[in-house]
Formats: sequence, structure tokens, C-alpha cells
Amino acid sequence: MARSWRCQSELSKRIIIAQEFDLKRKLIAVTKIQAVARSCNCRREQSAKRNLLKRLIAATTIQASYRSRELCQRKSRARELELEKRATAATTIQAMTRSWMCRRELLQRREEAHQVQVVITRTASSVAIQSMIRSWKSRRVCLQRLEQNRHIKDEREAIAATTIQTMARSWRCQSELSKRIIIAQEFDLKRKLIAVTKIQAVARSCNCRREQSAKRNLLKRLIAATTIQA
Repeated sequence: MARSWRCQSELSKRIIIAQEFDLKRKLIAVTKIQAVARSCNCRREQSAKRNLLKRLIAATTIQASYRSRELCQRKSRARELELEKRATAATTIQAMTRSWMCRRELLQRREEAHQVQVVITRTASSVAIQSMIRSWKSRRVCLQRLEQNRHIKDEREAIAATTIQTMARSWRCQSELSKRIIIAQEFDLKRKLIAVTKIQAVARSCNCRREQSAKRNLLKRLIAATTIQA
């Protein structure tokens, strides 16, 4: 009985150990399978990302080439338009130059015809022209003389006005100076009168003092003489 129980317990332990080992092995297998699956998924994602990046680079390259081509086309169109503008401007300038040359030639011919007409009319009206020139010269001389006389008159009036202003200013200065001299003389006279008054007061004071001293001396002598007689 004891041996049977020991065998059963040993067997159960081995079975448990075997189950645990089997479980660990299964867990390891599951972990490896998951790692392999994750690695595969990661590789797939990396490959997808690489493909997407390649597609983006290709799209960017295509867009850059398209834009470069479009820019070149625009530049070529701009150059063509510039050449067309220059050609149009050159044609316009040439047309204007030709028109100007034609107008100048027409004006020259008109001037020549006018000169011929003038020569013809000069031969017929030289006396009238000479009389008009003489009249114009005489009028100019008269106007010049009138202008000179007016200028001389203006100068004389200016000189007279300046002389009058100078005389008025001189009279004002002289009257102001005379007023100041009179004021100074009056002030000097007042000062002298004050000085004379002071001198007279001092002289009167001295005379009064002398008289008082003489009276005192006389009184003293009289008193002394009376004393002696008594």
C-alpha cells in the first residue's frame, strides 16, 4: 500500500513536471511564433513604407520634371512674347520715323515754296517794308527815350524822397538832441542852484556863528569891565 501510494505520488509529480515542461515548451513555441509573426509584419510594414517612399520620390520627381518643363515652356512663351513686342515696337518706330521724314520733307518743300513766295512779295513791297521798318525803329527810339525819361524821373523822385527822408530824420535827430540838451541844461542849472543854495546856507551859518561869537566876547568884556568898575 505504501509503495503503491509512493509510486502514484511519484507518477503524479512526473506527470505534473511533464505537463509543466510541455506547457513551457508550448509557451516558448507560442512566443517564437509570435516573434516570427511580428517580424513578418514588421518586414511587411517596412517593405510597404519603402514602396510608399519610392512612390512618393517618384511622384515628386515627376512633379518636379513637370514643373521644370512647364517653367521652361513659360519662359519660352515669355521670350516669344518679348520678341513679338520688340518686333512690334521696331515696326512702330520705323513707321513713326518714316512718317516724321515724310512730314519733314513736306515742311521743307512748304518752306521753300514760302521762301519763293516771300522773295516774290519782297520785290513788290520793299518800299512798304522799309517804311514799316523805319516806323518801327522810330517808335522803338521814342519808346526807349520815354523809358529813359521815366527811369530818370523815377530816379529823381527816389533821390528826392531819400533827401526828404534824410532831412526829416536829421530834423528829428536835431530836435531830439536839442530837447536832451535843454533837459541837461535844466538839470545842470538845478544842480547849480542847489549848490549855490547850500553854499549860501553854509556862509550864513558861518556868519551867524561869527556874530554869535563876537556877541559873546563883547558880553564877556562888558561883564569883566563892570566887575572891574564895581
